Amino acid sequence: MAKLATSNNALGVLIALGAGATLASVTSIARYAYDRGTEPFALIGARMLIALVLVVGIEWWRNGDLHMPAVGRRWIVLGGVSLSLIGLCYLSSVQFISPALAVAILYLFPVIVLIVESLQARHWPKPAVALAFAAALAGIVVCVGVNWSVSSPLGIVLALVASCAAAGLVISSSHAYALGAQRNFLAWCNLIAGGVVFLVILLSPYDFAELYGSAIQGSVYVVAAALFYAVGITLSIVALKYTSGTLASLALNIEPPMTMLIAWWLLGDRLSNVQYWGMLLAVIAISWGTWALQNQHKDN
Repeated sequence: MAKLATSNNALGVLIALGAGATLASVTSIARYAYDRGTEPFALIGARMLIALVLVVGIEWWRNGDLHMPAVGRRWIVLGGVSLSLIGLCYLSSVQFISPALAVAILYLFPVIVLIVESLQARHWPKPAVALAFAAALAGIVVCVGVNWSVSSPLGIVLALVASCAAAGLVISSSHAYALGAQRNFLAWCNLIAGGVVFLVILLSPYDFAELYGSAIQGSVYVVAAALFYAVGITLSIVALKYTSGTLASLALNIEPPMTMLIAWWLLGDRLSNVQYWGMLLAVIAISWGTWALQNQHKDN
């Protein structure tokens, strides 16, 4: 049994690594599209539609139905709302700030997950874990705070909201799977997310014909962003079938450096040297804190 658990954990971590590497490309593709005239809501709406069709279609094919699980429904709703906020806020943020800065802010979410899981387990973090949290927050503050005058406050706020939503998605997915609500979980999360996203677009001041034309104009970028996003989100949730939210968050730390690499290659995007050091400190501290917390759970 111990070997099986170890094998499952390893598989879950590998899947989460794949999710992080895949998601790393989405914001750079989005920024590339925005710089060439694609409206953010056009890309977000089209991406949601394509992802919805793909994920719901796959779940229907796998399970033969789309019945909502009888248990864990509040976690399904939370997962769907969280997924919608990630799509709306994270992909909108890169219209105002660089993909590298956006992902640095987004990666507060493992710290949030660590804190919530500690509170749920009713175990106070050991000094090493608390120090790691503090170092991670310091790294994010350095990354965001340097050159504040050239960063858009709106972009930073959008990325912060997306970070909280990402934590909500990890936590809700972990709880839903623990309750045995994995059947059609992905489908219902995407259905709820799609409803929220399309309602926001409907209430926006944009004309539908304008958004449709913008999506067609940037169709290559829209399809690419949709596919990478759908695959990345699906893999990140599937990983939780095999490992804990804590370990999945640890593996997803591959996304920030991958995002910086892709943004540099595709956009020529660069942060200041101090911001790069802040990002490095945050990633190392989050990884350290996650590992320390996992060992703390084993000890307890």
